[in-house]
Amino acid sequence: MNVVKVTTSGQITIPIHLRRKLKTQMFFCDLTDEGLLFRPIEIQKTHQKKPKYTLEDFKKWKIKKSKCPTEHNLAQNIDKIIYTF
Repeated sequence: MNVVKVTTSGQITIPIHLRRKLKTQMFFCDLTDEGLLFRPIEIQKTHQKKPKYTLEDFKKWKIKKSKCPTEHNLAQNIDKIIYTF
């Protein structure tokens, strides 16, 4: 049996060996005659999330020169990093 503590914000930590076994982060929580019952919810992944921007997108965006020399130097350094791939 595992003992868990409820934090002041109402959170509990499910022991790591149980989380690994259940392989989920979502649970139904019900109050039963015996106490709280947590049932895992299986989430089916239909597709993987596409990244918002690709490296090719970053290569298209050239940082404009500004009036501030430190910002301009920073922009040049960022451009050097992006365009050297």
